[in-house]
Amino acid sequence: MAVNFRGRIEGSRNDVLAGNYESTVYYLRGDFESPGLIRRSLATMRRCGNQTGLGSFSTRVRTPWSLISNWTSFCLPPKLRGCRELLHRPLVNPEELLPGDALGVVFRPYGNKVALQVTGPRELLDHIEAEASGMRGPPIER
Repeated sequence: MAVNFRGRIEGSRNDVLAGNYESTVYYLRGDFESPGLIRRSLATMRRCGNQTGLGSFSTRVRTPWSLISNWTSFCLPPKLRGCRELLHRPLVNPEELLPGDALGVVFRPYGNKVALQVTGPRELLDHIEAEASGMRGPPIER
């Protein structure tokens, strides 16, 4: 999971500082068996399930992965005189993902509306379409 460390590490609370204070918490089976394990991992910035190693480098690069990132907490409208935000969304080139990999981004396209953008293999997108039971809404347009 991509994690915004701003305000979570010493000296990073100042909003006038530039730069991304971002890193990743890697999860394996057993690390996401319950919502409580995920919440605990966000408090500690570490995996909280089965504490086995992450595997060898060759295993990690051959294993399909999924990443979720939540951008809603740091999406502020631009402060440009005479301007207003029309649409804010993640730009992802699906061709840059390896086969089998998936990316989800929770974001605010405008105002207080929250959306999820999923990029991944066709089978995953078809599964979401079939199983989402009304979660999927109309396309985001402005």
